Amino acid sequence: MIFAQAVSAQVINAQIVNIEDGDTLTVRSNKGQNITVRLSCIDAPEKNQEGGKEAYNRLNTLLPKGTSIKLYPAYKGLYEHQLLVVLVVFDNKNINLQMVQEGQAWVYEHYIGVGRCSTIVKELRQGQTTAQHQRIGLWSKNNPCPPWDYRKNQCK
Repeated sequence: MIFAQAVSAQVINAQIVNIEDGDTLTVRSNKGQNITVRLSCIDAPEKNQEGGKEAYNRLNTLLPKGTSIKLYPAYKGLYEHQLLVVLVVFDNKNINLQMVQEGQAWVYEHYIGVGRCSTIVKELRQGQTTAQHQRIGLWSKNNPCPPWDYRKNQCK
């Protein structure tokens, strides 16, 4: 992945241990350490939110237990919930981007200008626009509620 190498040569080889929800997973690093990671640049519906089960199921299908993946940290440091925020690559595919393209997650505009996200912002926004126009995934619903509003109880 050229964009990943251009930002940083750092890569973590890992295997899927568990999918937590549509944008959070637990992996085992090549050093044998379990790490909970959050997919950078995107925000998927919460598990108990409309679309949450679908996002979870899709990520689980894309990355079944035991799958070997590459993690590219989005920026230095940990997310507010002590998670490593990463770009996930499997079979030369950007899984974060794929989730947006399939209508399983929103572009997380709040973090889009930070670190590695800034290198793929155009592709992310284009993927979301295409999914919206095709009315696939969460975009098949009328007025889907973004997870950041759902977490603040601001959905109707």
